[in-house]
Amino acid sequence: MNSDELRAGLLAAELTFLRNQIIEQLCKWQRCRDDRDLLSALNTVGELVAIEDVEPKNSQMSVALI
Repeated sequence: MNSDELRAGLLAAELTFLRNQIIEQLCKWQRCRDDRDLLSALNTVGELVAIEDVEPKNSQMSVALI
């Protein structure tokens, strides 16, 4: 495995983790209506967008959130 494959794999894993975090935080917000969970989800979306904006050449990693 070369460094480009490793980097792509790590970025894909991070994107999957962030998507799962967003879903989890939105589910917590739906149950409790605690605005901290909603703000946390929005912050995580910001991180996700920043990562995807940096990696436009890896279009196979850009998948819809839900």
